[in-house]
Amino acid sequence: MYRMARIFVVAFLCTSILFPVPCAARGKVMRVAEHTARDILEIAGAQILADVLAPVFGLGPQKTDEEKQQEKEKKEEKKKDKEMEKAQKEMEKEEKKAEQDGTAVEDPTTTIGMVKEWAEKGDVQAQCILAYAYETGQKVPKDPNMAMVWQNRAADQNIPLVKNFLPWEYGKKVIPLARLFAISGRRSHVGQYVDQDVKDAVRWSQLGAEEKDTMAIAYIASAYYTGRGMTQDYKKAVELAKSSDKDPLSLEVLIQAYQWGNGVDKDQAKSDRYARYLKTVVERNQQKERDKVYKKYEKEIKAGDLYGIIR
Repeated sequence: MYRMARIFVVAFLCTSILFPVPCAARGKVMRVAEHTARDILEIAGAQILADVLAPVFGLGPQKTDEEKQQEKEKKEEKKKDKEMEKAQKEMEKEEKKAEQDGTAVEDPTTTIGMVKEWAEKGDVQAQCILAYAYETGQKVPKDPNMAMVWQNRAADQNIPLVKNFLPWEYGKKVIPLARLFAISGRRSHVGQYVDQDVKDAVRWSQLGAEEKDTMAIAYIASAYYTGRGMTQDYKKAVELAKSSDKDPLSLEVLIQAYQWGNGVDKDQAKSDRYARYLKTVVERNQQKERDKVYKKYEKEIKAGDLYGIIR
């Protein structure tokens, strides 16, 4: 309203300048313009005041029952979201405490508890992960003796897997357990050092996906897309792939989905863009990382540090 009043006054003044009236009438015209502008500003001010005060005193347009119900539902949803967020933080705090005091590993409902349960049933990858957890102090108190116990149990079944369980491209970095879950899933999928088993691949990948590991999420996206190990669901596959679109497997899912219109509208341009990103960024960066680690190992070998490889 203020803006309209200002535009009106400016336009009126410009017209007066461009098309001057006789001097005798000019004073009268200016007085009329002044009164008109004042009236407009008063009306605008009254309208603004009414807009501000009307809701306070329950005046003005009334909301329909449907609008009131929608507002009530939104408030309830926000309240529930806050309650869920608070509960989640409390759960995470309790889980962290349980991991630190060593009780989490005895609880089969926790991630590490599930791993232990599988390890006790003879799952060699679970045994390797449990050994690494005790070695690095992840989700359990650090305990070299327990690490050795589980490593020996795994070696009794599968020495090649124990020797090659930690991928060399990670160097000497501590690998998060969630990433080891994802790696175990990929290993089961292709049958590397273990029997090929898609169900095992999905089981391990789901465990990693629960902890937000992108490599694990990408595998689950692929499982939904292909229907191998999961009930085929293109839309779910695309949703998961988009949430982990730095992983080559997720990018492959998106390339295919947009190319053929599976779970999304067919869009060859998007498919091509994802394909270019895979080739020019992701694969190139992965190769750089591999080259970097390989050069580091070369130096260690020349220096006689074989433990740089064997660890």
